[in-house]
Amino acid sequence: MIAVLVLAGIVGIYIYGVHGNKNKNYMLAIPILGIEPTLTRLFTFFIKVGSFIYGGGLVIIPFIEQEVVERLGWMTQQEFIAGISLGQVTPGPVVITSAFIGYKVFGVIGAFIAALAIFLPSFIFILIAAPYLRRIKDIR
Repeated sequence: MIAVLVLAGIVGIYIYGVHGNKNKNYMLAIPILGIEPTLTRLFTFFIKVGSFIYGGGLVIIPFIEQEVVERLGWMTQQEFIAGISLGQVTPGPVVITSAFIGYKVFGVIGAFIAALAIFLPSFIFILIAAPYLRRIKDIR
């Protein structure tokens, strides 16, 4: 399994790094976030999703489906099911699904923003809780 992932990474670097587009637009994602309304909506949606994932992330899938397919209309039901299927064959199915949704909405930059936004709340929660957890650890 690890060999397949490493080999896929090397092939991806070769194809997209050597022969692909030399313009690295994904680093422009953060400044564009304030300007591009679609990216801003994508970021705020996945911040909200990432904030409410507790325990297993799969419990949030119906909420994502309702918002992405029915309310926002970013993708069809078939595309959403394809994204869920893709996520199920990898570790971290919700993160992969969010990156898939971001890619469908705004390409590589959208995938980057969606994955970043869904992870960001967990990092913020840990940074806020870390001092308190240290104090609890030292209690004897």
